[in-house]
Amino acid sequence: MLFAAEKGFLDVVQWLYAEYHTDPKINLFWVRGHIDEYGYSDNDNEFDDTDSYCSVVDAAAGQGHLEIVQYFLQIGQEEEDTRKHKRRRIQENLDDVIRYSLTPPTKPRCTAIAMDVAAAHGHLDVVRWLHANRTEGCTKAAMDLAATNGHLDTVKWLQTHRSEGCTVEAMDGAASGGHLDVVKWLQKHRTEGCTTAAMDNAASGGHFAVLKWLSDKHAGCTVAALDGAATYGKLEVVKWLHRNRAEGCRTLAMDGAAHGGYLRVLRWLFENRKEGFTERALDNAARYSQFETLLILHNIAQQGLAKEVEIMDKEESNNWISEHYHDIARAEFYSGNGVGW
Repeated sequence: MLFAAEKGFLDVVQWLYAEYHTDPKINLFWVRGHIDEYGYSDNDNEFDDTDSYCSVVDAAAGQGHLEIVQYFLQIGQEEEDTRKHKRRRIQENLDDVIRYSLTPPTKPRCTAIAMDVAAAHGHLDVVRWLHANRTEGCTKAAMDLAATNGHLDTVKWLQTHRSEGCTVEAMDGAASGGHLDVVKWLQKHRTEGCTTAAMDNAASGGHFAVLKWLSDKHAGCTVAALDGAATYGKLEVVKWLHRNRAEGCRTLAMDGAAHGGYLRVLRWLFENRKEGFTERALDNAARYSQFETLLILHNIAQQGLAKEVEIMDKEESNNWISEHYHDIARAEFYSGNGVGW
């Protein structure tokens, strides 16, 4: 049923519910399997079988399937009406009183997760409907996740119609995704601000416009900014950080560039920075047969010069690897892979 609800197959959901009324334990399994994605803790006190029953609606809301959300919440209302009718009857029959007292209350059909996840995916129609027709509300995660995923219209609506607000995760996440319009809006209309993760992650993602805007607004960053930009091959960002920021980088910058095979970044760092690299860079280049990277690193380590490195053909490269990294070459040979491109 959860699969059908996520995919929006209303006819399948209706049939399954009519025939089997679903199994709360199955719902609980789904909730616990997906809970980390949205930052909720997996705690037995927070998610019992009653909570697990809500997961079908929460899942449907997260995927924007409003008709399925409405279907299940209508069922919940009908069952509540039935219970009200039973309350009138229990005054006339003691046996009914006993049976009623042993019957668990009608289970809720959704939680705050429904609106949080709908907001995260930009399903504003679902968010609006839940706001108008339900009382579960949402948490700060709604605006945080909507901002992270670039859904500015949803962020604006939550600001106007809800009171939960957001955290620094909103701007940090928006910056990480390169959503400059969201970052600017949050800076103007919210007071939470951001952390150094905003610039650090924007640099790693190569979101230069976001990076420069945050820097102009006096946001801070750490060495992780240049390290990340180098690791993901963002040379222009690396150059800008080098010229305009004082945080610098670590050996992780060259190690990361080497591992990714970003030779232009590797050469630029060698020519313009002094941090260098570690043995891990050489080991990874050899292990993953990144011959050109390995040659550059070897020349840097042995001669301190790597501006021009002649590229060998396959046979020459194999011979060079065998001479300088005999153990790795031998392991490759006995594994049946050989040493080649």
